[in-house]
Order: sequence, then C-alpha cells, then structure tokens
Amino acid sequence: MTAEALFRPLSAGQQRRLTGWLADYVSAPHPELGRPGAVCPFVRPAQRAECLELVRVRWPRGGSAAELERLTHRLMDRFEAGLAHSPNPSLASVICVFDGRGPRSTAWWTRRTAGSRTPPWSGR
Repeated sequence: MTAEALFRPLSAGQQRRLTGWLADYVSAPHPELGRPGAVCPFVRPAQRAECLELVRVRWPRGGSAAELERLTHRLMDRFEAGLAHSPNPSLASVICVFDGRGPRSTAWWTRRTAGSRTPPWSGR
C-alpha cells in the first residue's frame, strides 16, 4: 500500500476536534508554561502558510509498538518527500490521528514507553 493510500484526510468530526484543540489549547497561552505566548508558537503560522497537514491512519486491531514504529517511519518518509514542495519548509509539519486507538491502547503505549527517554524511531 502506498503512503498516499495509507494516510488519508481526517473525517469531518476529526477535523473539527483537532482544529478546535489546536486553536483552543496548542495555539493559546498556558499559565503553567513559564513563558508568554502560545503552547506551540508555530501552529498558527504553519496554518496560515498552509504548511500544517492533518492526516489519519487506521490503527490495526492488536497493533504493537513495532507497528506504531513502522507507521511512524512511513509517515516520516512521506513528510520528508513532500518538503521540497512545501511553500515554507521551515514551518512544514504533520499531525497524524491513529483511528482505532482508544483510551486503553493509549494507556498500553504509555506504560510500555514510560521508561524510554526517546521514542523508538528517534534514532533515524
């Protein structure tokens, strides 16, 4: 399966929830941040420059840490291949929603990576 077929646009509901979270939390100041400004000062400029891509991928039933690493590498390869076509590569970014990863699977991943100082794919 090609990366284009694997990573799809968000559903309307996902788009609404994610853009709402980006606007209401990530792009807003937070009192515990320790500095003025947005939690992530790059989100709004990336959105204005149309350099923030939002995609989704289907999380396989019973998916493992190895599957998460494989999907993350595929997403990184796709992202890196598109940088040459970005209107502003310094703001280019991607957020991927893993369809099918509910609260239990998130807790599973957190428990298994709690002792890690870096994600398994960071050595790329």
